[in-house]
This record gives sequence, structure tokens and C-alpha cells, in this order.
Amino acid sequence: MANFSLKQNPRSAADLLWYSTVLGIIASFIFGLFVPLMDSDAAHHANIALRMVLTGDYISLIDKGQPYLDKPHLLFWLSAISFKVFGVNTFAYKLPSLLFTILGLFSTFRLALRLYNRQVGYVSVLILSSAFAFVLANSDVRMDAILAACMIFTAWRFYEFYHERTWLNMLAVALGLALGFMTKGMIGPAVPTFAFLFYLIEKKDWKPLLDIKLYLILPAFFLMSSPVLYAYYMQYDLHPELIIRGRTNISGISFILWDQNFERFDGEIWGEDNKKDYFFFIHTILWAFLPWPILFYMAIYKGIRSKVNKLSHIEWMTLGTIVFLLAIYSFAGFKLPHYLNTLFPFMSILTAAAAVNFRIGKTLSTVHLILISLVLILVLILNFYFFPMPTWGFIFIGILMAGLCYVVIYTPDSWKKLVLTTALIGAMTNVIMQVNFYPKILTYQGGSSLAKEAEMMNLPHERIFFFEMQSFSFDFSSSYLHPILNLDNVYERLGEHGTIFLYVNADGKQKLEDIENISSQVILSKDAYHVSRLKFNFIHPDTRPSVLNTHYIVKVTS
Repeated sequence: MANFSLKQNPRSAADLLWYSTVLGIIASFIFGLFVPLMDSDAAHHANIALRMVLTGDYISLIDKGQPYLDKPHLLFWLSAISFKVFGVNTFAYKLPSLLFTILGLFSTFRLALRLYNRQVGYVSVLILSSAFAFVLANSDVRMDAILAACMIFTAWRFYEFYHERTWLNMLAVALGLALGFMTKGMIGPAVPTFAFLFYLIEKKDWKPLLDIKLYLILPAFFLMSSPVLYAYYMQYDLHPELIIRGRTNISGISFILWDQNFERFDGEIWGEDNKKDYFFFIHTILWAFLPWPILFYMAIYKGIRSKVNKLSHIEWMTLGTIVFLLAIYSFAGFKLPHYLNTLFPFMSILTAAAAVNFRIGKTLSTVHLILISLVLILVLILNFYFFPMPTWGFIFIGILMAGLCYVVIYTPDSWKKLVLTTALIGAMTNVIMQVNFYPKILTYQGGSSLAKEAEMMNLPHERIFFFEMQSFSFDFSSSYLHPILNLDNVYERLGEHGTIFLYVNADGKQKLEDIENISSQVILSKDAYHVSRLKFNFIHPDTRPSVLNTHYIVKVTS
């Protein structure tokens, strides 16, 4: 009979650790599909796609009745198609990003396999799929999951094109460049192109530059990008009278090919968030790339040192791309944490290669283990005290922790043990956050909560309006885009309907009560907080009531 004792059969322990990690990673993505959309970019973008479905206009990007001149169409088109197939719901909005993420993980594996070996490929996927902000990008869905997938897919196909300059590889590169462009503008094709250039520089082989297929990538790219270019032309170039951010005569094509990138880089239009913090992305990696930042910093250090010493442990395609783009991003006038997502696949390959090829010293291992232990403790405190899990959750986590300790003890010491343990802890924390933390804090999102209550009361959507405010989550959860009214509009709507329902905050409620010739009655109210901007006063249960606002639905009659 086979011996299944982990103590006597370390191989079984290693296998169990591996399978547990993979299952945990898969679970974190599946649970994330059903977490409600946050009242930020996610719900905002979903509503732009919702408008496409409701109106049948898939050319124009419209945000609350105004032209939306920022990011291009691909996410909105994919979401609209998904809404058509699965209905307007959270799962349908997030599904396209998850499918692209699968493509991104596969492309990461293939590029790591080709640059290094199968072992580095598997470790790269483990690192990427357990990184906190990468999982979050599939829960709080913006463009980042799709964009990262397109970039690493294109970088992989560029590698294949270098070695086999076939028509198929040429078209695959053009497709990847076009998909990245149609997701977020010229940054999409720029990043994998830089990666290809760094690979050429390292190889010192310029023969691909003499191949006509390389230059045919450009017209193929524009041909494949033509749906977005056509849409921008129709919405903006044919309508110079449109006023966008105080300007007229806007060329949509010029904007998406050129202006968009420089507007964000100089930060004048979008704000100068973190402009002077040139180390913003360096310290953001500490939480965004959890639980891997220590090993990533080691990979950067040892990678650069190996290049200085002219060793071949690390290649330039990932190292050069990361260092160069982190420098560019760091000098941008407008910085946001999710910009790092575009580099995560490259960072994962580099980190995996360093973990496999370099000895991880005892001191570094200790610092790394202390960090991930602190992260796990913090996550447990968040979900045991601040936002308590149900009883079954405590039992489940207890079993997992006991199993983790037992398996880790009997797994042979090696870099594999360190990597698998780290990935499993990352997967566990991501699962806990997706199953408990985010659903709990989203109960304080007034819009989605009020939408459920309004649906239960069968309030007619055509009579519900926002009064001097808006809630993206209320619109999305209602599958309806409600207009925003000011006081003059209220009288007009009362004249049309007799009775209307206004979504208001405390200030709006007070304004309505101060008007003598209308009658207002609160029929629904919910605690509200901007959950995408967490502060400790909200997280701590004792101080939470002091920072909560209240959102209302008020019945108004003349």
C-alpha cells in the first residue's frame, strides 16, 4: 500500500503544497467575479457599456450625457457584448477581463519558458496570479487586466517573431499591439515594443530589421485598430462643435494617437497626483505586488549586477523593460498605483528567474517571511475583528492554517518551498479578501444597497432621478441610467410625472425640505461611504459611525 505520510514522504507534502496553491489561486479569481462593483472607475466604465446596450449606439462613448474623451472602446465593447449574452450584472462585466487574464497568464508562461525554462515559466505564473493588485484588477475591473494581458501577449509574440519571422507571428504581433491600443491608447503598443527593442539590443542581431514583415506590422496594426479610429472620427472629428474640457475642434484620432499620452504625462488636465513623489511606484510595489516585493527587489539588484558582470542569468527583455518604464512612469505628472499592472507580467518573469537562478540568502529569506507573515496577520485581523467572518469562516481558516503549517514543516527546504509557501499565503489572503472583506465593506456602498431596496419596492426607473449628485453603482445595479437634476429640473419633472423619487445625500435632503411648495418624504435610506478610498476611521468599528454618510431616496410631490 502506498505510504501517504507527509512526514515519511516529503514528495507528497510538496505536491499537496503545489495543488493547494493552485486551487487557492483559482478560487481567488472565481470569487472575485461576484464581488459588487465599486463606486469608482469600475461602475463608471460599466455604465458606459450599459448605455451602449440601452441605446444601441456602440460608436459614441458617453458619460452621463457628455462625451467621454479618455480611454478607448475595447473594454466597453467587450462588456456590452457580455451584457447582451449574460444580462447586466457584475459577472458579465468582469468576465471579459478574466478571459484576457487567462490569456495573459498563458503568455507569461510561454515567454518565460522561451527566455528561460519550464520551471521559471510555472513560477512566473504563480507569482503573477497571486500578486495582490493583479487579483484586484479582476475584481475592481478597469482596463488594467486586459491591458496587461495584451502587453505580455504581444511581447511573447515579438519574441516568436524574432526567432521565426512567419506571417502568423507578424499578424499575432499586430493583433496584440492593436488590442493594447484599443484598450488604453498608445501605452498599449509602446510597452511590448520597448521589450522587443531591449531584446534586440541584448542579442545584437539586427537581421529582423531587414525583414519586410517587420514593417508590415505597422499597417496591419492600423488596420486592426480601425474600429476604434473610426469611432473616434465619427464622434469627434465630424463634430468640431463639441466642447470637451473647455475646448472645441477636438480631433478624436489625434487625441488617441498622440494627445492622450502627453496629457497624462504632464498631469495638467488630470491633476498632479504624486507628481513630486519620484519614488511613488517604488514604494507602491511594496503593497501592490504583495507577497513578492522583497524577492522582486532582489531580482532587480541581482539582475543589474549580473549585467554589470556580463553574466547571462537574467535577460534584458524583462529587466530593461521594467527599469526603463519605471523611470518613465516615475517622472509622469499624474501617477496612480494601477499603472504598475502593465509591468506585473514582466516583473513576475524577472522575479521567477531570480528565485530559480540565484541563491536566496538566509537574511533575505527571513525578511521576506517576516513581511508575508505580517501581511497574513493583518488580513486575519481585518477579517476577524474589523469585519468579522461568519463562524464557518473561522473554522475554515483554522483548518487551512493548520494544514499550511503541517505541510510546510514536512516540505523539503529549497527555493521551491519558499516560492510555494509565499504563493499559497498570497492565494489565501486574496481568497479571504474576495470572500469576506470586499463584500463586507461594499454593504456600506449606498448606491448598490439602495438599488436593491428600490427594486424590491418596484419604484419606476423613469421616475427616479439623482438630485445634485450621482452614484454609478446605483445606476449599474438598477440596469438603468438615471438623469441628474437640479432644482429647476425638479419642477419640470414634477410637472411631467406628478410624483418623482430623488436620490439625495444629506445636503440634498435638507434642500428639498426647505422648499415650501413641494412635499418630500424619505422612503429609503442607507449608510454610505466611498469604499474605494479606505481610511482607518472607517475600518475600525468604533469610529466607523462617525465617518458614515447617509444616502436617501425621497418621494417628492408638488
